[in-house]
Amino acid sequence: MTKVLAVHSHRGGTGKSSVAANVATMMARDGLDVVLVDTDIQSPGLNVLLGLEAGDIEYALSDYLVGTADIMSTRHDLTDRIGPDAVGRLTLIPSRPNPAEITRLVGQGYDAGLLDEGLRTVLRRTRPDVLILDTHSGLTNETLVALAHADSMAVVMRPDHQEYQGAGVSLTVTRRLNCPATVLVLNMVDEDGDVDDMMSRSSHAYGRAVTAVVPYTRTMARHPAAGLWVHHNPEHEVVPKFRTIVDRLLVG
Repeated sequence: MTKVLAVHSHRGGTGKSSVAANVATMMARDGLDVVLVDTDIQSPGLNVLLGLEAGDIEYALSDYLVGTADIMSTRHDLTDRIGPDAVGRLTLIPSRPNPAEITRLVGQGYDAGLLDEGLRTVLRRTRPDVLILDTHSGLTNETLVALAHADSMAVVMRPDHQEYQGAGVSLTVTRRLNCPATVLVLNMVDEDGDVDDMMSRSSHAYGRAVTAVVPYTRTMARHPAAGLWVHHNPEHEVVPKFRTIVDRLLVG
């Protein structure tokens, strides 16, 4: 049976999509059949992280939502982009990274129920080991649809006061949607930050421990592999953090 995972954040700029891409890549390299869906229609970015150029996207999730493509035609097999030692499979369903298309889709609107229908079709026809949904920040219609499908969810946040409050909103919603397992990820943590204090504050605020604290340094920001560490730099100190996230999501 497919495990459905969601990666969510209360606001943009938390590195949510990077977490989703690294988690999906690690699972596929481990031998799982993984489908990764970019439901962040308004600000898509997974294709960039995974090396899929805009010109290589024939059909995307946004095309399906406006009725110009079948959901199955939006799948892109990216297994060859995550290393020759990958023993599983990684398939990406991207959203269209085109400002004009995004404006058109958001402006004319679409039936959010189509997203639910499309996800169910992918699950029924491909039966992957894992389906990972990279959500839009906040609580949009498509985000609520994605969270309603999830067996487990990673809430990604940066360590500041606004994020602590916002993550609480997300956790309250997931409880109401009966998402059985949620993990907290403190991402893009400054190398000089007080990690123990951050973890203590988060645990006190939400009644659960932080699963992983992912650092972010100036060196990482300048590195050409920034974004997809588990593939381009598997020996980097940040990679075990993603291993912890993967293990917790799959067990939850």
